[in-house]
Amino acid sequence: MWAVATRWDPRTATDIIDGVWTGYIDPMLLPERRAKGDLTNSRIIIYAVRPYAWKDAFPKVNAVDPGYAAEVARKWAGKLKFLDDLPKS
Repeated sequence: MWAVATRWDPRTATDIIDGVWTGYIDPMLLPERRAKGDLTNSRIIIYAVRPYAWKDAFPKVNAVDPGYAAEVARKWAGKLKFLDDLPKS
């Protein structure tokens, strides 16, 4: 979801394909289609990748310095429950 939120342009990086085979257990298969034996519906392809043409100039992925992350974890240990589950460094 992060890649979709940060790299996807809905207008230029989306393909919708109709008439793709599916199966009887597909919950989105319309009952009328199922009754007729038409086991097709649509699929979407989302291109959420760095644009190849400018991949070297594309902004780098943001990351927290490991030392700073450890400092924050120590400061808030016992106060924020989810920090207790983080790997210790």
